[in-house]
Formats: sequence, C-alpha cells, structure tokens
Amino acid sequence: MRSFRHYRGVVFLGGVCAFGCGVAGAVPPDDAHVDARIEELVRGLKAAQVVDGPERGSFSGELGGVHAGGVTALATFALLSAGVPWHDETIERAVRYLAEHPLPGTYSRGLRAGVWALLASRTGEDELRREYRRRLQTDTDWLVGTIKSDGFYGYDAEGTGGDHSCSQFAVLGLWAAETASAEVPDAHWERILRHWLTYQNDDGSWSYSGEPAGTATMTTAGVNTLLVTMAQHLVRREPPYTRLRGVPSRGRGTEDVERALRAAERGFGWLAEHDLLTGGPYQLFGLERLGVASGRKLIGDVDWYRAGVQSIPPGSSGTVNDAFHLLFLTYGRAPVLFAKLCYGAGEDWNRYYRDLHFLTSRLSAKHERIYKWQVVSVEAPLSDWLDAPILVISGFDRPLLSAAQKLRLRDYVDAGGTVFAHADLASERFSSGFREICAEIFGDRAWTFAALPPGHPVYTALPAEGAARLAEELRIEGLGDGRRTCVYLCPADIAGAWHQNLDERHGDLFNVMTNLRLCAAPEYHQLPKRLRPPEFSGPGVPARGHLMIASLGPGRGSEATAGRWDAIARRLDHDVGLSLVTCDLSDLAPDAAVDLVYVEARGEADPTAPMRDRLVELVRGGALIWIEASSQNPSSAGAGHRLLATLADLLGGNRHEFPADHPVLTGEIPGGAHLGEFIPNRWGRSTLKGTGPRIEAVEVGGRPVVILTSFDLLATGSGAFLYETAAYGPRESAALLRNLVLWRYDNASDDPRSVVIQEIIRTRSTGSLADSVRRWANTGAFSSAVSGLAALRRLRPDDPQTKELTDAVLGALRGGMNAARGAGRAADAGNLALLMYAIAPDAEHSPSPVQNAPPARSSAAPRERGVYTIAPVELPEGLSGIVIQYNSAEADARSLLSEWFKMDSLSHGLTSDLREMMAEMTELDRKAAELVARQGGRGGGGQRGGPEFEKIARQRAALDAQMSTFRARLREAEQEMKRIVEALTPKRSELAALGVTLEKDRFQLAGASGTNPP
Repeated sequence: MRSFRHYRGVVFLGGVCAFGCGVAGAVPPDDAHVDARIEELVRGLKAAQVVDGPERGSFSGELGGVHAGGVTALATFALLSAGVPWHDETIERAVRYLAEHPLPGTYSRGLRAGVWALLASRTGEDELRREYRRRLQTDTDWLVGTIKSDGFYGYDAEGTGGDHSCSQFAVLGLWAAETASAEVPDAHWERILRHWLTYQNDDGSWSYSGEPAGTATMTTAGVNTLLVTMAQHLVRREPPYTRLRGVPSRGRGTEDVERALRAAERGFGWLAEHDLLTGGPYQLFGLERLGVASGRKLIGDVDWYRAGVQSIPPGSSGTVNDAFHLLFLTYGRAPVLFAKLCYGAGEDWNRYYRDLHFLTSRLSAKHERIYKWQVVSVEAPLSDWLDAPILVISGFDRPLLSAAQKLRLRDYVDAGGTVFAHADLASERFSSGFREICAEIFGDRAWTFAALPPGHPVYTALPAEGAARLAEELRIEGLGDGRRTCVYLCPADIAGAWHQNLDERHGDLFNVMTNLRLCAAPEYHQLPKRLRPPEFSGPGVPARGHLMIASLGPGRGSEATAGRWDAIARRLDHDVGLSLVTCDLSDLAPDAAVDLVYVEARGEADPTAPMRDRLVELVRGGALIWIEASSQNPSSAGAGHRLLATLADLLGGNRHEFPADHPVLTGEIPGGAHLGEFIPNRWGRSTLKGTGPRIEAVEVGGRPVVILTSFDLLATGSGAFLYETAAYGPRESAALLRNLVLWRYDNASDDPRSVVIQEIIRTRSTGSLADSVRRWANTGAFSSAVSGLAALRRLRPDDPQTKELTDAVLGALRGGMNAARGAGRAADAGNLALLMYAIAPDAEHSPSPVQNAPPARSSAAPRERGVYTIAPVELPEGLSGIVIQYNSAEADARSLLSEWFKMDSLSHGLTSDLREMMAEMTELDRKAAELVARQGGRGGGGQRGGPEFEKIARQRAALDAQMSTFRARLREAEQEMKRIVEALTPKRSELAALGVTLEKDRFQLAGASGTNPP
C-alpha cells in the first residue's frame, strides 16, 4: 500500500510541472473562464463517482489503509463548497459511503469533519442536522484524542511519527468543526498554538517535520494554523464583551496575541520572498484556506488568487488534484463583501483582529453563499478599495489621514462604495475625529451626519422585532447625497461581539451588518468580481475635448450630484480622453456655453417659470436638457413628466422614445460601450420590463433637445447601489451613461443645426472655459473652478496661461481657506485645503491671486487644533504581571498605565488649545466692543448690528462650539485618568518597585521629571 505522503508526491509532481512548464495551457485570469472551469470540474468530479457495487458512493482513485475514504471526503467537500446542494444524488451517495466507513487516518478524518460541518449548516431538515452534528463531534473527538505528545499529528492514531502536513489537515478539520458548533477544548488549541510557535524556524518558515529548511506548503500551513488558533482560542481568553462598550484590555493575553501576530507576519514575510506556488494543487488548497483566514489579497506583491488561477492546467488532473483545484477556484473567487482599512502607524485600526472573519462566516452560513473579507491598505490604489462594496474603518484614537488618503476615501464613496466607521470601545475620540474628517472631505457638498431614524433599512431591511429599541441603543449616524446613505458612523461598540463570535447572545448586532449588506451592496452575482480588470489600468488616452455640464436640483443641484459626476468623469477622462466640467446652474454665467443640463426631479416643487424660461434659452443655445426622475419616489416621476411636457410645449417639440437602434442604446459611437441584455434588479423586475431602458425625448427640428430617464441612471451609472429602487445593474448602467455622455459630445444627428452645434462642441476655444474658471474662483465656486481647471490642464498642459490660471485658482483657494480658518470654520478650511492638494500636492508655495479675489495670507497655516502627536511611553515589561479588576474585567497595569499617559498627553494638548481659544474669544469681544462704540459715534446709538458685527458674532459662536467640544474631551480624559489612578492605587508599592511612582494623583516614571509633554 502506498503511503499518502508518497501518493501526494506522485500526484503533485504533475501539478508542479503543469505550473512550471505549461504556460501555453494556463488559464487566463478571467472571471468568466473561472466560472466555466468550476462547472467543468464539478461535472468531472461527479462523473468520477462510483455509482454501483460495494464501493458505491466513493470516487475514483480512492485509497486504502490509513488513507481510506480520504479521496471521497476531499471530493465531497469540494463539491459542497462549490455549491452542489446537500440533497444532490452525488452528495447523498458520498455521504452514505463516508458514514459507513470508519476512516482511520488524520487526512480523511479532517476532511470528513469539513463535510459534516457543511452539511450541518445547510441541510433543511432538523433530524439530519442533529445527525450530522453528532457525526461531526465524533470526528472532532477523534482528532482531539490523536495528537502526539510533541504536538504533531501523524497519519493515524497509532505510532509516534508526525508531520506538519497531517497536522494542518487536523487543524483545518477542527476549525470547520467549531464553525458548526462542535466542541474543541481550549487546552487542545493551546497545545496546537505552542507547538507551531515552537517549531517555527528563525527565518519565519516551517518545515515538514522540524527540519531547518522551510517550504512554501508548510509555511502556508503554519500561518494558517496561527490565524485559526487566534480565532478559536486566543479570542476566548480575552475579557468578556460588554454590550455596546466593547472588550476591555486583554490583560495577560496581550503578549500571546502579539507573539502569534509577530510569528504570522514572519511567516508572511518568508512567503513573500519565495515562490508562493511551489507545491502544486496541495499548495493551492492551503492558499485558499489562508485567504479565508487572513483577509489578504496580496502576499508580498503577488496576487495569490490571480497567480494560482494561471497555474491550473486545462482538463482533468485526477480526482485529488481536481478537488484541490475546485476548492481553490471556489473560495478564491468568492466576492469580498467587507474591506478593513489599514491606516496609521500602529495597530489601532485592528484592535478586533477577528471581527470581520466571524462576521463574514456568519453571513456565509446564513445565506449559504461564500462571502469574504479583505484588508486594504490606506495607500492601496482605488481599484483595490473597490474590491469590496463596504469599507470598515475602526479605531479608538482619533483617525489621522493624509490629504491624499482623504481624497481616496472620497473617491471610494463617489464610485459607489459605502463606509462603515466603528468606534472601538465606544470611543468618542474616534467618533469626533471621524466626523471632522468627513466634514472636510464632503464640506463642499453640505453633507452632514445625522442620527438614522428607526425606520432606516440598516435596522429594518430584514424585519425584526426591536428595531426601534436597537436604533435608540446604537444611534448610528449617517450622511449621504439624498439618494443613499454613503457613510455610516457607529459610536457604540458592536464589533467586539463579532470579534468574540457572540452571535447567540448578540445576534441583533450581527443583524445590523446583514441589513447593511442588503441596503448597501447589490445581489450576490453583481458583487465585484475577484478577477475583474482594475480600473484605470494602463495609461489614459490623449485628451479629446471637454463637455460642460450644469446641474439643477433641490437647493444647489451640484451638491447632490457632484460625487456622481466626479466618478464618471474619472472613467471617461482615462478611457476616452473626454473631460467633464461640472458646475451648478446658478454658478453659470448668463452667456456661458453649456452642453448638458442635468435636472434632478424630486417632486417637492416644480421649477419656477423663470427657471423654465432659462432652460428654454439654454436649449436654443445648443444645450441638451436631461431630466431624471427617481423610481423610488412616485412624486418624482410625476414631476419629471410634467417638466418634460412643459418644455415640449414651450419649445414646440414632439415627444417620442429613443428607438432600439439609437446610438445611445447600441453603443455605435466613437468610444461607446456595447450594451448587452439589460436585467433589472429585484425591485425593477415588474416596472422595467421590456427590451431595454426607456428614454423619452422632446425633438425640435429632428434634434433631441430634452430627454427623460426614470431609473436613476446617474447614481447607478456612477457605481452606487440604491436600496428599494427600480434600476438596472451597475455595469449596464455605467455603459449606458457612458454612451449618453459621448452621444451628447458627438451630437450625431441628421439635422443641419446639429452640424453647427457639433462643430461648436468639438472646436470651442478653451479660452471660454478659462473665463468660467476665473469667474468661479472669484465668486467662491471653488469645486467648479477645480473641475474646469482639471480639464484645462488636460487639454492644454503646456500653455503658459494654464500655469498662470493654476496659480490663480490656488491663490483663491488659499485665500478662502485662510478666511475660513479665521472665522473658525475648520471644516470649510480643511475642504479647501483638500482641493488645493488635488490641484498641486506641493502647493505650499505662494501662488498669485485671481484678479479681484481676496488676497491670500502669507503666514504659515497654524497647527490644526485637536490633533496631537502622542508618542508611546516606554513602560517596564514587568507591569504586565500586575493584574487587577478594571471596568468589571481583568486588566494589567502596563496597558492601564499606557492609557493613562496617553490621556495625560491629550489633556495637556487640549488645555493648551483651550487657552489659545480663550485668548481669541477675548480678542473677538474687544473687537465687538470697539465696533459698538464706533457705531454709537456714527449716530447708531451703540447698536449691536450690521454685517461686520454679525461676522464677529458668527466667529464667536463657532469658537464657542469648538471650545465646548474640547472641554467635553478634556473632562472625558480627566475622568478616565482618575479611574485608572483609583484602580492602581492599591498596587502603589508594586508599581514603585518597577519604577512607577504615584504622587498627587499623577504617575511618574523613574528618571523623568516634570509632566509628560503633549
């Protein structure tokens, strides 16, 4: 009988050769090809099953001895993972075979545990579920009982030899078992963890059975095991989660977590420097398990899934290899639902290092679909951020992002992404800091946070009792563009419950994220594909021209639509060289040329008669009016059709629909996109029936001058998902919107007038655009100025006038920024600083001002108040051994003292800023008194009034509000410091022995003098 080790070597020799030598046969990294390959492998494995005779239910290539049943268990596990239902006849035959055979070996038992775990979570019959769990516990107990004295697993329960390959399969089996509620003793996980930490080589690798030279397969197994044991064991050793307050300091478990994390990072470092795919299909199996456990897209600079797909040869490679290939392709291609933002120099962003792991596991089990999570670096390109429709940002301290990172966060939201910010330990420092970041990022759009009502879908997407109570408990805040909530802020700690996998006790805190998945991300098949081409790949095409777009909507139209147009503009500029210049219609000069006017019909109020007359004038000047009604709001549809009818009457035009062969619907336009079948989302399947999108139009002289769409094309075409809104899929909408804009640019029509208009659009002097940019900068329409300037810099980059105008716009921005700072409008100042950075990242020089614009101040910008650099304090390691009860949980003195010194530094900074603000307040009061006296001298009787006095009053109110916020933060810091002092006072003598003294309610380190600097 061949040993499994020998068998593995023979089988994988072919796999390794196919990877190393078979470039011509490698599968290209394409999602459609992967889907077809998965179907092919499923069919092949089903065909490989024995359907008659004594081995009925097994698969070809089955082994005997200690490996008996292993091939069948692997094939069954792969088929179930690929979505073959539990009641499929192939699965039923395999299950009977596996149930009737004892399976004496570690490999087969570990794999069979995975089969029972999947069946227990998917079967729809209670009796079967109990039976599968009983069998699962039996295999679990066997795996627990067969570990060797040195921590290794061998081929079976007999003998003394062991290796890390057998050990990996045992660990993966136990991992699967616990996900299906089987019980594994904590002491067993501890034993596994200590073994793998002990056997890690100095270079970060692991070997087969303890040799000094590591291998890719065993190092992958080692990192896998560390991540699994952290989730299944170390998390349990932490203090218990307190509802909405979080998990306090880990106490003595901190050192174990840090050691395991360091060991895993060393393993990743070793893998990054070696051939990641050495080991063939066996290694692919380990990699997909590692991807599930780690949330990593890249190991080193290698996209492990893309590289692995290319390594898989066509056709069949035998049952074992085909099963490994199927598992790799299935789990690797599963969509990423959540991305966690890695930001900052420390680990504050990842306090709950297993939160998304357990959250996505729960969602996968609930929906019987594989969801994944991923870590994304704050420095990663936007395409990596867009791998996931929901970005999670968590932390305890105030988040600090650079200007470039803030702009990327804004771009992510504009491209349809949803942000969920979470305050670990219910930290107000994080919440207030995140609010300030969003106030800067979206300051030019007037988006502000507000508490979400109890009827918001984040509470009610899945009907459940207690939604109102939960809304009152959590008080989740949101901001958005009027069509969707783009950013959520959860000031209560709910991720601690995910991190400790407390679904049974705090299921409603998991349900919040289930609801968020439903209201912020499309259906499963429309989620971002794993191998989709990255956006903006390759160099952009040369500049082709520009299109002037003005928005009209409730209030200032551009505030609601700016982000959507920005996302579309980035794609069009890169893909076809067309620059979009967007502004609000109210900012457009009366004589300025405009190509497209976007009118958002909301239904609250129809445009006034003067505005309707203005639209008619724009049409006669060559503009196209695009009216969009929201399918979510019936009154919006009525308002859109009323406006269309009114304009048709005023223009004397004819109404009709775009025919199926219209260039917008066919893509027969230079740079256009071919449109396939338009499939509505689940809310549009009854209302958007037919051959395709319905676009109504008003024609004058054979030329369409007004169009109406009623399926939220601008929002969905920019990438947004709209909940409970009848619309088409994001890819189809984006293609249709692209065609619409390009058609407007080319203005293809047989009408003689359109030839003239087309010539105007194509050859219009950029001088008129420069005039508009200058006007916008002078009048404070800064977002429009930046949009127009970007187009000019693309169209005529070497023109000296472009450089002069760039400096002029920067000067206007700087002047506005300094004025906002002087008035205490920190958010407005921050927003203008971001616009400056977008134009010129090195814009710290003094640009020349725009003519007639307020002069920019030459003084350097002051330090931003409320943001402090807090250096870590070096504390003696021995403090970790002093353990006390703190906030009803166990905590160690080292972590508490570290927090105290942070609070002390923060309080110094806040006190200093409050002192400066008090001085500013006194100066404002002095100016107000002088103004009152002057007004009295001019015969005003000393009245407190007039624009100058009102300006001072606004500055004083803003400063007073900021001071109130700072005082609240100072009180919070001082109260926390006081609680820590009271908790550690009984340990005064033990602290002193380690060099920490306590005098007058203040801690002092040996060798330090005075107070800690801020």
